[in-house]
Amino acid sequence: SGTPPLLHVPLSTPSTSRRAGILEADTPPWNRPLLATPRPGCEKDRASMRAEIKVLRSERLAYDQEGIQTREALAKSEACCRALEARVLVLETHACRLEWQRQAADDFAVQHIMR
Repeated sequence: SGTPPLLHVPLSTPSTSRRAGILEADTPPWNRPLLATPRPGCEKDRASMRAEIKVLRSERLAYDQEGIQTREALAKSEACCRALEARVLVLETHACRLEWQRQAADDFAVQHIMR
Protein backbone atom coordinates (compact mmCIF):
# COMPACT_ATOMS: atom_id res chain seq x y z
CA SER A 1 0.00 0.00 0.00
CA GLY A 2 1.01 3.67 -0.14
CA THR A 3 1.48 4.12 3.64
CA PRO A 4 5.11 4.12 4.83
CA PRO A 5 5.95 1.88 7.82
CA LEU A 6 5.97 3.44 11.28
CA LEU A 7 9.38 4.37 12.61
CA HIS A 8 10.45 3.01 15.98
CA VAL A 9 11.11 5.93 18.33
CA PRO A 10 12.93 4.83 21.50
CA LEU A 11 11.54 6.44 24.64
CA SER A 12 13.54 6.77 27.80
CA THR A 13 12.03 4.86 30.68
CA PRO A 14 12.42 6.54 34.03
CA SER A 15 14.23 4.55 36.68
CA THR A 16 12.56 4.20 40.03
CA SER A 17 13.95 4.42 43.48
CA ARG A 18 13.09 1.24 45.34
CA ARG A 19 13.41 2.95 48.67
CA ALA A 20 11.02 5.83 48.12
CA GLY A 21 8.98 4.63 45.14
CA ILE A 22 9.57 7.99 43.43
CA LEU A 23 10.52 8.41 39.80
CA GLU A 24 14.11 9.66 39.80
CA ALA A 25 13.89 10.97 36.25
CA ASP A 26 11.27 13.50 37.39
CA THR A 27 13.22 14.57 40.47
CA PRO A 28 16.13 17.00 40.23
CA PRO A 29 19.42 15.39 41.34
CA TRP A 30 19.84 17.78 44.30
CA ASN A 31 16.45 16.70 45.74
CA ARG A 32 17.00 12.94 45.43
CA PRO A 33 18.84 12.54 48.77
CA LEU A 34 16.03 14.39 50.54
CA LEU A 35 13.43 12.01 49.15
CA ALA A 36 15.44 8.83 49.70
CA THR A 37 16.56 9.65 53.25
CA PRO A 38 14.00 9.12 56.04
CA ARG A 39 13.19 12.33 57.84
CA PRO A 40 13.88 12.65 61.58
CA GLY A 41 11.21 11.02 63.70
CA CYS A 42 10.15 8.74 60.86
CA GLU A 43 10.94 5.57 62.83
CA LYS A 44 8.89 6.93 65.73
CA ASP A 45 6.00 7.58 63.31
CA ARG A 46 6.33 4.05 61.95
CA ALA A 47 6.28 2.58 65.44
CA SER A 48 3.21 4.66 66.25
CA MET A 49 1.52 3.49 63.06
CA ARG A 50 2.40 -0.13 63.81
CA ALA A 51 0.90 0.23 67.28
CA GLU A 52 -2.26 1.78 65.84
CA ILE A 53 -2.52 -0.97 63.22
CA LYS A 54 -2.17 -3.57 65.97
CA VAL A 55 -4.99 -1.93 67.94
CA LEU A 56 -7.21 -1.73 64.85
CA ARG A 57 -6.57 -5.38 64.02
CA SER A 58 -7.44 -6.48 67.55
CA GLU A 59 -10.60 -4.33 67.45
CA ARG A 60 -11.54 -5.87 64.10
CA LEU A 61 -11.00 -9.34 65.55
CA ALA A 62 -13.18 -8.42 68.54
CA TYR A 63 -15.91 -7.10 66.21
CA ASP A 64 -15.70 -10.27 64.10
CA GLN A 65 -16.03 -12.44 67.20
CA GLU A 66 -18.93 -10.32 68.46
CA GLY A 67 -20.61 -10.68 65.07
CA ILE A 68 -20.25 -14.46 65.22
CA GLN A 69 -21.68 -14.54 68.74
CA THR A 70 -24.55 -12.28 67.71
CA ARG A 71 -25.44 -14.50 64.75
CA GLU A 72 -25.28 -17.60 66.97
CA ALA A 73 -27.52 -15.94 69.56
CA LEU A 74 -29.98 -14.91 66.84
CA ALA A 75 -30.10 -18.45 65.46
CA LYS A 76 -30.68 -19.83 68.97
CA SER A 77 -33.41 -17.25 69.64
CA GLU A 78 -35.14 -18.03 66.34
CA ALA A 79 -35.03 -21.78 67.11
CA CYS A 80 -36.50 -21.12 70.56
CA CYS A 81 -39.23 -18.98 69.00
CA ARG A 82 -40.11 -21.74 66.53
CA ALA A 83 -40.26 -24.27 69.40
CA LEU A 84 -42.58 -21.95 71.37
CA GLU A 85 -44.82 -21.46 68.33
CA ALA A 86 -45.07 -25.24 67.93
CA ARG A 87 -45.91 -25.62 71.64
CA VAL A 88 -48.62 -22.93 71.37
CA LEU A 89 -50.12 -24.79 68.41
CA VAL A 90 -50.19 -28.04 70.43
CA LEU A 91 -51.84 -26.26 73.39
CA GLU A 92 -54.42 -24.59 71.14
CA THR A 93 -55.26 -27.97 69.59
CA HIS A 94 -55.59 -29.52 73.05
CA ALA A 95 -57.82 -26.64 74.22
CA CYS A 96 -60.09 -27.13 71.18
CA ARG A 97 -60.32 -30.85 71.91
CA LEU A 98 -61.24 -30.14 75.55
CA GLU A 99 -63.90 -27.67 74.41
CA TRP A 100 -65.39 -30.29 72.06
CA GLN A 101 -65.42 -32.81 74.89
CA ARG A 102 -67.15 -30.31 77.20
CA GLN A 103 -69.77 -29.55 74.56
CA ALA A 104 -70.33 -33.27 74.02
CA ALA A 105 -70.73 -33.80 77.77
CA ASP A 106 -73.20 -30.88 77.98
CA ASP A 107 -75.16 -32.27 75.04
CA PHE A 108 -75.22 -35.71 76.68
CA ALA A 109 -76.43 -34.22 79.99
CA VAL A 110 -79.20 -32.25 78.25
CA GLN A 111 -80.31 -35.36 76.36
CA HIS A 112 -80.31 -37.37 79.59
CA ILE A 113 -82.39 -34.74 81.43
CA MET A 114 -84.93 -34.45 78.62
CA ARG A 115 -85.69 -38.19 78.64
